[in-house]
Amino acid sequence: MVGCPGKASFPARATLCAAGARVCTAAEWVARRGGKVPTHAYWTDDVLHWSGTSSACFVTVSGGTACSDPNSPMRVCPPSSPDPLGNVCTWLNCGFLKVTPNEYFGGCTGNLTAGALCCPK
Repeated sequence: MVGCPGKASFPARATLCAAGARVCTAAEWVARRGGKVPTHAYWTDDVLHWSGTSSACFVTVSGGTACSDPNSPMRVCPPSSPDPLGNVCTWLNCGFLKVTPNEYFGGCTGNLTAGALCCPK
C-alpha cells in the first residue's frame, strides 16, 4: 500500500494510482497500515459513512450517516488539518466500525479533495 498525496476529487481518486495499482479499501488501510500515522488526507475506494459525534466517531461502509455531498465521503486523515497540500478534514481521529482504536478516518462535508491510498491490482 502506498499513500499517493494529491488534490483529487473523489470521482478522480484512481488517477493518482500508478499503472498496475488500484485504490485501496478502508479495510485494507486498517489491515496494512502497521501503526503508521497518515501524513496526508487519502481517499479509499469506499463511500464511507460516519456514526457517533465529531469527538467520538467511527466510519462504516454501510449504515451510519452519509456525508451531505456524495463526492465527499469520509477518508483517511492525518491527525491535524489541513494536510501539507491544503486538503481539509472536518472530523478527525475516527475509528473503523467502532470508535476505538483511532484508525485516522475523518473528513466529510466540504472536504472535496485528497490523495489516494493505492494497492497492487
